[in-house]
Amino acid sequence: MVYQLIYVSTAICSTGDSEIADILATARRNNKASGITGLLLCHGGTFFQTLEGDQDTVTACFGSIERDSRHKDAVVLMRKAQEHRVFSQWSMGHAVPEKLSPNNRDTVISLSSLAKDLAAAPESQRHEASMLAASFVRGFREFDQI
Repeated sequence: MVYQLIYVSTAICSTGDSEIADILATARRNNKASGITGLLLCHGGTFFQTLEGDQDTVTACFGSIERDSRHKDAVVLMRKAQEHRVFSQWSMGHAVPEKLSPNNRDTVISLSSLAKDLAAAPESQRHEASMLAASFVRGFREFDQI
């Protein structure tokens, strides 16, 4: 079994190409050493990330992510054990929403708008964001590696 954690957070740093490239370089180096795989998206100042691996390792990684000063209000949308990794070939994949299929792009945009102030949102809004995240991950087949 593999543990999967999906979260969203609000960027407080610039999310330009060089900042995302720095985040990806660090994540790929650390994740490869730890056996973590996943995917990072950033849209409209919202980070959306999936982490997969051993439960203790993913939990520790997320703890480090929560303490990262480049974002705030990290909200876990889903934690679950599953049989297989979805992103097994990527220590940290990166998808650019503008280059996704219309369906996946719309899901990311909806998730980004729902994620605003999600930390203080009612349970119904958190549930809707969780369902969107699960749908996106299940159907994800597109990828742009930087």
